[in-house]
Amino acid sequence: MNYVEALTRLNETLPKDRVVATDGGRFMTEVWCRVDVPDPRSLVATVNFGAIGLGLQEAIGAGCAAEGRPVVLFTGDGGFMMGGINEFNTAVRLGLDMIVIVANDSAYGAEHIQFLDRQMDPSLSEFDWPSFAEVATALGGQGIEVTTMEELETAITAMETRDRPMLIELKLDPNDVPRMRM
Repeated sequence: MNYVEALTRLNETLPKDRVVATDGGRFMTEVWCRVDVPDPRSLVATVNFGAIGLGLQEAIGAGCAAEGRPVVLFTGDGGFMMGGINEFNTAVRLGLDMIVIVANDSAYGAEHIQFLDRQMDPSLSEFDWPSFAEVATALGGQGIEVTTMEELETAITAMETRDRPMLIELKLDPNDVPRMRM
């Protein structure tokens, strides 16, 4: 799955009057470059802390404050494992209109590219995570795993009739995620 193509398509199809939240991680700068927000107050970026794993907590706060507007969180797999997976059920219990997009490259992406840049074995940064889509469903949400653009279209169709927090897990190649822009 091509991350840039997926973000471009999601930008076209996500609810327009949305709040966008981003966790920290290698995936985030592409989101900032490719996903629109209706106004500056509709962007929640957790990078001020310089840490990953804070995105879902911030998105839940935004969802409570922005009643009637969907919150779309973009997070990485490492950050979601650190702080999102344990809070997804909170979004379910609160009945929030939330779409969580997990950029799952099965690695701590920033570390992965550091190993590659130094011609070191990147396997220390790679993980065999559980299926986040299955976990989201088990926690009372709706989870969809996406490995192709066709599957992304299926997820987009499902977004239109969501009735609980939804998680879309984008399965990515850790060697094919664009480097952070700064």
